[in-house]
Amino acid sequence: MTRNTISTVSVDEADIGQISEQQTVDVTLDAYPGEPMQGKWRVSPPVSSNEGGVVAYEVRVDLVSGKTPMRDGLTAIAKIVTKPYG
Repeated sequence: MTRNTISTVSVDEADIGQISEQQTVDVTLDAYPGEPMQGKWRVSPPVSSNEGGVVAYEVRVDLVSGKTPMRDGLTAIAKIVTKPYG
């Protein structure tokens, strides 16, 4: 698989401090729900957005595994395990 980038993955402000660059993330595309992929977080500049009182940060994910054909505009679910509070 060639390296692809999924941009515009939104991370809540409560979680942004718990992720770091090159941390592993599991990605599933809505178009291919049975074909999971893995990627690495690539954190974007620390600029937040605020929509409806929810503060979030956009990060990028570099996909590093999977054989799923990529197309612009596909919806994805990105999951990462963060450290629990306390």
